[in-house]
Amino acid sequence: MYLPHTLSVAGVACCFLAPQDTSLALFTGGIEEFFFSNAAESWAITLHHWILYLYTVLWLNVRQLNWAEWWFLALALGNCLSGIDDLFIDLYYWTTYALRRLKYPRKRFPLLSEDTLLAMPQKRGAIFIAAWKEDDVIEEMLLTNNVLINYQNFDFFVACYPNDEPTLNKVNSAASKLPNVVPAVNPKPGPSNKADNLNAAFLALKKREKELGIHYDFIVMHDPEDILHPLELPLYNYLLHKRDPDMIQTPIFPLEVPWRHFTASSYMDEFAETHTKDIYVREWMRGFVPSAGVGTCIQRRVLDKLSDELGPSKIFNTESLTEDYDFGLRLRLTGGKAIFVRQMVWRTRDAQGEPLAQPFKEMITTRAHFPSTFYTAMRQRTRWMVGIVFQNWKQFGWVGNLQTRWLLFHDRKGIWANALVLLNYLFLLVSTFHMSLRWLVWPSMSPLLGAALWVKAAFVICLLMMLNRIVQRAIATCRIYGWQQGLLSLARLAWDNLINITVTFRATNQFITSELKGAKIAWDKTQHFFPTEGEVGGHVPNYLASPPQSSPSQPAAARRAAG
Repeated sequence: MYLPHTLSVAGVACCFLAPQDTSLALFTGGIEEFFFSNAAESWAITLHHWILYLYTVLWLNVRQLNWAEWWFLALALGNCLSGIDDLFIDLYYWTTYALRRLKYPRKRFPLLSEDTLLAMPQKRGAIFIAAWKEDDVIEEMLLTNNVLINYQNFDFFVACYPNDEPTLNKVNSAASKLPNVVPAVNPKPGPSNKADNLNAAFLALKKREKELGIHYDFIVMHDPEDILHPLELPLYNYLLHKRDPDMIQTPIFPLEVPWRHFTASSYMDEFAETHTKDIYVREWMRGFVPSAGVGTCIQRRVLDKLSDELGPSKIFNTESLTEDYDFGLRLRLTGGKAIFVRQMVWRTRDAQGEPLAQPFKEMITTRAHFPSTFYTAMRQRTRWMVGIVFQNWKQFGWVGNLQTRWLLFHDRKGIWANALVLLNYLFLLVSTFHMSLRWLVWPSMSPLLGAALWVKAAFVICLLMMLNRIVQRAIATCRIYGWQQGLLSLARLAWDNLINITVTFRATNQFITSELKGAKIAWDKTQHFFPTEGEVGGHVPNYLASPPQSSPSQPAAARRAAG
């Protein structure tokens, strides 16, 4: 049983000792003549000569590469590694999706209805919102969502800082109009980070429970610019009763913007692909489901357990800029159960609770505007990369089962995959310049790449993987925003890549600088703006809601007064 391995090692050793001036054609021809003849009688010898053959067509060629071919080879290997990683997610998703459709046909398993969700006994919920310099949006967000949410048993806990008076004044103003708004003032001046503010919200929750003699069953995390779906809390309540998970993540889909806003639109493409495919794979393969920071519901028992272990002021990791991602990983490592739910429901009532003449389907999802300029997007994504790639890697290393470790690799590969994209673009520019010189100025110039078989094979493989990524993203965008946006996603890819390339270098510099200086990276928050009345009421992609719209018919002022 050890003969094949012995022959293989000996064969590789002989190959590396072969003289460099060996005639490649003669050596290859001799191997081919032997390999494809009847002389290879045993499988062990066949394996041995397969290795010799691969050596002749690969290694001897590699030793003769020019600088451009070395560059192309490095790009091909990196692209293939990243492409195979992405391809696995694609194949796993579509295969599992098809099998689940066969096992759970939609005719036998109809969609949930609004009445089914609302009929469930209501657990007490709390919505945590971390606010720093959010005076321009926070009151509008609280007043609007208080009317939109079709759930009675919940409170807002808005965590803010004592040195952020404009925000604190807006929160107090909302609290004077809405009895379910609770200001949670952080004992420390800001800004610290979002995790620290969320911990302050939990301390305020504990205090309120003690004062009123009540108990909260679950908490939901949201940002000051979010539009909550009216049935989001009823869905969480229903799932907590039926499935009892530790954490529930629902989708976040950016509000649709005009096609010319490439930066904001790129978020539409990314979230569409992540929240229609990638996170499903994480759950189905029993990896880990990261919290997205908004649209996340957490069972109270999980927070109590962390409070007992770490203290009530350390539930969310204050050493990370992405405490949401950190929380999802810690939950998985401790055996917690997290699920991702992209739920369509039949809407049967309007905002005033009256029955609709024509029920319609709608997806339960969080809506919000995302950064619309290159600079603001770069700042936000830098924070994400520093937290997910660098800080999480530093604090956790490679942990968990095989699936979890692979997902960590998938999330962290951005640090080199984005740099690889830059090298791909540079190679494209160099190749285009060289080809132009050959055609227009210097016809006798040698080609940049030879005509070797491996060059053609690598080019075809990389091209197919690139086309797969383009198609996968277009399909995801089409599923959420329609075919027009799906086509536009093709044009936005290069711009999205440019943002991510810039983010990679900025995040790397930021993390290394902080490590060398021993300084903590500050909370570089995103400037938010709340959607307009029309966007709150009816500006939704055609897959998220079908006419008639479920928007409140009252104007904003009347709805606030009603709240």
